[in-house]
Amino acid sequence: MSHQGVEVPAEGNGSEAVKMDACKIKPKQVALMTANFEKVVCCRAGPIANITKVQADMVWAGGRTDDSPAFGIRLRFPRGSALANEDQGFGHVENVLMRPTGLGDEWRIDVEESEHYEVIIWLPLADIQIDSRPARSTTVELFGCSTALHEIRISITNNANPVIHGAGKPFRNADDEEVDSWINGGQPIAHGVTFADILSSRAFFLVAAMQGVPTAEYFSCARLPPPFEYGYGTQQYWDVDRYLEQMRTLRGHRFQPSFGHASDNDHVTVLTQADVLWVDVKAKEIEKLRMRVYSVPVVQQERAWAFYVVLTLPPLFEELYMPALRRLTSNDSPLFLSFFEEKNSEKATAVWQATLVQNPERFPQLKDHLIVEGELVLFARRPRETKGSRYTGADFEPKVFASKNPLLEAERMVTAACRLLPGAPPSPPLRVGECPDLAAQSQALHRALARGTGFIDQPAVDAADLVSATEAMSLDGPGRVSPLPLPAVDLTSGIDPRYLEAIVAEVVPEDRDRFLAHVSKRPLGLTMVKSAPGMGKTSVLSAISLCMNEAFGKLFGSGPSHAAVSNFAGRYYKLSCRVIDRHNKGLAADDPTRRKYKLVVRGYNFHDEALALQELLSGDKPKERGHWDLSLTPAFWLLRSLQSDLVSSPSADESAALDTIRRKIVSSTPGMRLADFVSGKLAPEQYQADAPERKVLSRWLGLVVEEADALFTTPAKVKCSAKEGSSKGWNEDTVYSDWWEKEMRCVALDEAGATHLPNLYQVWGNRLLPCAMAGDTKQLKPAVMTYKEEVTEESGEYLNRFAFNGEISALAFLSGTGMPTWRQRRQFRMAEGMFELSKTLFYPGLPAKNDEGCAISDPRHRIGVLFEAFMKRKFPTLKDSPSGQLLPVFLDVRGSRVYVDQTKSKSCPDQVKAALGILSEFALAVGAEMPDVAKRMAILAPYKANVELIGTRMRKMGNSGLEDMPPSSTIDSIQGQEAELVAIVFGTSQLSGPGFTTDPNRLNVSLTRQMSALLLVGDITAAGPLEGDKGKGKGKGKGKPKKPANEAIVTIGPNGEVLYVKPGPIRQMSQFLADRGRVVSVDSESKLRKMAGDDGRKPKEEAAAKPKKPEPEKPKPKKPEAKEKKGEKKEKK
Repeated sequence: MSHQGVEVPAEGNGSEAVKMDACKIKPKQVALMTANFEKVVCCRAGPIANITKVQADMVWAGGRTDDSPAFGIRLRFPRGSALANEDQGFGHVENVLMRPTGLGDEWRIDVEESEHYEVIIWLPLADIQIDSRPARSTTVELFGCSTALHEIRISITNNANPVIHGAGKPFRNADDEEVDSWINGGQPIAHGVTFADILSSRAFFLVAAMQGVPTAEYFSCARLPPPFEYGYGTQQYWDVDRYLEQMRTLRGHRFQPSFGHASDNDHVTVLTQADVLWVDVKAKEIEKLRMRVYSVPVVQQERAWAFYVVLTLPPLFEELYMPALRRLTSNDSPLFLSFFEEKNSEKATAVWQATLVQNPERFPQLKDHLIVEGELVLFARRPRETKGSRYTGADFEPKVFASKNPLLEAERMVTAACRLLPGAPPSPPLRVGECPDLAAQSQALHRALARGTGFIDQPAVDAADLVSATEAMSLDGPGRVSPLPLPAVDLTSGIDPRYLEAIVAEVVPEDRDRFLAHVSKRPLGLTMVKSAPGMGKTSVLSAISLCMNEAFGKLFGSGPSHAAVSNFAGRYYKLSCRVIDRHNKGLAADDPTRRKYKLVVRGYNFHDEALALQELLSGDKPKERGHWDLSLTPAFWLLRSLQSDLVSSPSADESAALDTIRRKIVSSTPGMRLADFVSGKLAPEQYQADAPERKVLSRWLGLVVEEADALFTTPAKVKCSAKEGSSKGWNEDTVYSDWWEKEMRCVALDEAGATHLPNLYQVWGNRLLPCAMAGDTKQLKPAVMTYKEEVTEESGEYLNRFAFNGEISALAFLSGTGMPTWRQRRQFRMAEGMFELSKTLFYPGLPAKNDEGCAISDPRHRIGVLFEAFMKRKFPTLKDSPSGQLLPVFLDVRGSRVYVDQTKSKSCPDQVKAALGILSEFALAVGAEMPDVAKRMAILAPYKANVELIGTRMRKMGNSGLEDMPPSSTIDSIQGQEAELVAIVFGTSQLSGPGFTTDPNRLNVSLTRQMSALLLVGDITAAGPLEGDKGKGKGKGKGKPKKPANEAIVTIGPNGEVLYVKPGPIRQMSQFLADRGRVVSVDSESKLRKMAGDDGRKPKEEAAAKPKKPEPEKPKPKKPEAKEKKGEKKEKK
């Protein structure tokens, strides 16, 4: 494990931690000397003297769980001003700090601006000789201090080599050219000693301020545990049987997160231990269970087609299977119900598709059916009858599993990660003319980058004996190791100046010089954009990608989700067209320097693509197929190449590739008939009489992909296998993979802060092709489906021991290793004041200013001004926003009641009603001035159950003014998208607790989706009472103890995972708004009913505490007899 960038606690984090000696908890400042302690090379030590600009320390490691014992010498070179380095085009560098949270084995990961360039020389513990003595007078005179000093000589013996971490990473100090020259120019630090000399030393002469002569035990690591190993072996390729055996035998705590790996095997181990295997095991066990069920028709009729099916769960189901079931249903994936007439029957009478019902108490059909603990409700639809069978799917092999097999997804990611092992073939495969030796060097550098510990490989020392080795490699001896500068790639290489100027014009004027400097010198060809929401990350990524597209060739663009990929593709295409228009401005139509638009293709499932085209040509609206949308797809470009009126007409500067595509299509008779039909020369009935088959259409669509200048699709569409490069002929299943292998020359990745590392390696390969990525590590992290689940409750043995590493995104890891990033400094999206809350909570040190378009007088923020005035009229006590600003408003729904379904998803009818009421009233009030106001708004919720409830309520509202408002979404599904006015319904209360709304990354997304107005709806005390009178005095009654400000709570995440969280960020949000008078209150419907003496039927509420262990022996309440009469008795597998 790497020891860099980590704050070491006094004790490790976990049951296996070993307490370190107090003197070794913190680094010990020393002076690094030349041989025989004659001259000072590095000394910036408070107890001794501040003689040089470089600090030297003795450091220890091994006091934490999952860390190897180590002793070394650390050098710290000042970086200077971060802003000055950015202005020079170098970028911004961060340090990663990891601290125990105090919640079991949980870790907190923070980042801070890096002030020092750190290099650690970890010494071989078994092969060092240490001699120490009180400092001689000649040595003391060098420092001029009265502190007791000691001389320490450390020699490396037996031809052993130290391990150097941090060296070779990019460095810049724009404020101090002398320091910069030590690292980048090889200039001597002092007395002729260079940085390379220090790294090559076989003997180190140190002076330290100490009380008493240090003994050998002082430097010893004997009390620390043995070297750490994960214990998963060296076989990393996909093998389910091996994984099952490891899951059974290698149990224990969760490993600490790591931003540096001791070996390639450690790195790949962390990435290949998938967290879905236990779900597959549980799914197969659930498949064998049989349960008693009865069904309630959704509509009372002679032959009902839809039913609510109530299942009685067997004993211990909650404890053994509910976590897996929550996972299986977390993304609305279907379940399959197998019905059996007889208990011992082997063959199902019928197989129906079903979905889990959230909050069954809300459905009137179930009002007479008391759903008690130990029961689940599913919605199932009777299949249509087909000839020869009673039900559709009667022969289907029943199973309970998501429609998308997660093991296939896991296998794909494991294969991608294994590309980073030594001996893996080049990926993508070598093309004609590419040099194998250069590719091997690129692969070695790529593996070093992925390990995260630096770029120095120590050569073996050839010395006759200890003396000659020590003297030869001492500070006064000749150097043997030099930290070679990393290859720097110029992303503007060969680009026509006029075209480059048109690209750079996409960057704000004050950033153009540093942008050019940044993209002209990218270490290893890696460019990372990292900044806050609304600051144009995707736009600047598109500009960088356009440079790569022009300089190196065809671009492959991707992202962690379909939404992210579609957004990136659309933004890239629009920006590229603007750049072409800017370049062509003033050029005659026949000017040979005039440029054509890029052919930018958004790829989905190719089988679905052909079916959609078939439906479009038949005059039908394409069926909904996952995330498919016509824009920029192969079908879109094929239709445009044939000048179909189904899509917009091509422009005069359209890509010349469209002519090529058309020419290839019409070269065949079926293609000519298609062109005639599209142009209107062939009647529809004539075309349909001999319409081409889907496979023929698929091949024509493949022509579009082959001609693409830039292809955008998800990582899953790039097939990873040992047979890379061996595909022959055309195959619709590998059309994107073939393009990636043969055509791709550079890679771009958006939303990299939410992208798993294996997905990056899937699209990037393993030989350092130019790569650009953008994202925000303070927004949604990669989804870890198994996080806190234990083998058995409170056993301390976790199902996913690599959960913490799974949360580290591609952007977080690479930026956390010390690679520089580009920061945007201007906020473009939100009106003045709208970003202040998020900036205060999550980006306190970001040098950001608002663009002139953020002024509230700008017409695009008119809805925010109207909403502010509306809320002031409705709530006179609401304080004004500061002059020239618009601040969010919190609507406190007092007395809110929260429903909790079987998956622990929360919904709150009181808050939903209040939120929709405010939005409806506002829409009706401003409808005359802004007729499309509903289209400009969005209502979001953290919990899926609340989203469903919002949808149900909206459908029942008549003349609300909200008819055109987009459907509600969860916070997790909305990242990368925004609306002018956003309402967030938290769906939590003081009784239920804040749940996973406390997650800082998810909360940050919630607070940054708006452009002009933000309405937060919930219980202001959900995370505990506020401080001061501005919190309305809630929870501050006489005799009430004040709740701790950051008390840990247990909750269920959006994917069914168990989480321990602290409510700090959401408390700070509430306090921020209360302090500024931006909290208004209404009584909930539940509270009003209670005050009127009509409490109604009590909803099931969840207390903010760890759920109690189920007690299966406890008798269940009996069902009403009415159930037995209405229900249909079946047994379910």
